[in-house]
Amino acid sequence: MIVWVFAGGGESEISGLLPFLRREFPNCDFQRITPVSNKDGRKPKKFPSPQGLTGKSLLKEVEDRLTHKFKLNDPLCQLILIFDDLDYPPLDSKAPNEFSQRKHQEFENVLNKIWKKHPQIVPINHVIGFAKPELESWVVADWYQTVAKDLDFREKAEAMRRWLANERKLLFSSPEDFGLDPEVEENYHKKLSDTIIESAKEQEAEKRYSKRIHTARFIKQLDSAIAQQKCPEFRKFFTTLSRLTQESKS
Repeated sequence: MIVWVFAGGGESEISGLLPFLRREFPNCDFQRITPVSNKDGRKPKKFPSPQGLTGKSLLKEVEDRLTHKFKLNDPLCQLILIFDDLDYPPLDSKAPNEFSQRKHQEFENVLNKIWKKHPQIVPINHVIGFAKPELESWVVADWYQTVAKDLDFREKAEAMRRWLANERKLLFSSPEDFGLDPEVEENYHKKLSDTIIESAKEQEAEKRYSKRIHTARFIKQLDSAIAQQKCPEFRKFFTTLSRLTQESKS
């Protein structure tokens, strides 16, 4: 089954998310459309090699690249996967579910627009998934199988965990909620990735935490069952992808 992947973000999506998906769904051929790695040595003439796309810029990228592919009559995929971070603007923090639904609908609208522009294309099944608020929530959910076992952090992992819980009020049982509660000043509107970096620095870990290196490494090692238990947004994405890929076999 060919799956076209449109992912917001940068190196952690390139180096971590795609290997994770290929491991979990070996019956699928995940073809990365965006982000495009600057290390690939391939640079399409029509498009630059964007990394770090998210939100509105990712919406436009999805529309532009799909339109281009359909005009070229490229061989089609059986599934489209769109994936983005679910960072919340201040006014939406008290209604995170509504924000999630709105972002989901924005991507649906782009796809519907494309189907109307290309009536010769039968609408393709698709999955729209989010990392809430970032991929690091999955890492936190599976802390003991990722950070705590890593050579760079295993000596400081428990101290990092205590610092995150006590000083930044990170709930390891529900890491997707980090940064959303205005009454928790310690983490309100702080990026989870920056907070993990801070914890490693505070505890004088062997290495500085890096999204490019460590988040990518840990996502490849992720236990999806544990992440599903603690991350509802991940569970919704993962189960939908599982269902659609299973349907392709029947």
